[in-house]
Amino acid sequence: MATQHNDYYLPTGDLVLQVEDVLFKVHRHFLIQDSSVFRDMLNVPPEEGRPASEQRPIILQGDSVQSWSLYFGLYYSRGPFYTGTPNLSTEEMVAVLQVAHKYCMDKLQKDIVNFMTDSGYGTPQLVHLLVAARLIDDQELEKLALTRLHAIRSPPTLEEARMIGIEGMHSILEAVITAHRSSNRDYGF
Repeated sequence: MATQHNDYYLPTGDLVLQVEDVLFKVHRHFLIQDSSVFRDMLNVPPEEGRPASEQRPIILQGDSVQSWSLYFGLYYSRGPFYTGTPNLSTEEMVAVLQVAHKYCMDKLQKDIVNFMTDSGYGTPQLVHLLVAARLIDDQELEKLALTRLHAIRSPPTLEEARMIGIEGMHSILEAVITAHRSSNRDYGF
């Protein structure tokens, strides 16, 4: 049995979504505005003339409640005309980026990537940038993140290495070894 989201089950909402075992009742306007997938989906007449309801929600498979909560927070917590810097960590931005990429929210995806690219050059920010690049399959962004990670010469923590994954860590190690060979610096290899 699904439960209503504490913040985003709105009495005036006109669309019910189910993510995991949580129901969101929100305004379709934001989804139609942001997402070509939802725009197409919501322009199709509902089965039997009945819109999505608590008894018949639109079920979003493979998504997380956290990602959707953060997405709706961009609108409801700050208002629809919010244009300032989002008050999200880079880790939270990656969570929203998962939704933006999956549902073709191109402007939001671009805004998140631009913000993350400019948000800092510490290892945690760059690890999240690398994770984001791999999520959206952006090889240029991945190369930028790897180059910046190599430049700061601060290895990722074990937790960050887990986030990056084996392929990402291999790319980092490969960049370090290549730089070592080309500059004859001693990195301990």
